[in-house]
Amino acid sequence: MLPQTGEAVTWSLVVIGLIVLAAGIALILKGKNGKH
Repeated sequence: MLPQTGEAVTWSLVVIGLIVLAAGIALILKGKNGKH
């Protein structure tokens, strides 16, 4: 039932990518709101 190494690495990259995107969007929103 354990995922293969390739799948584990792929999912890790996907999760990291989503976190980075979320952090980037949050920073952009904070920057726009801060300028107000």
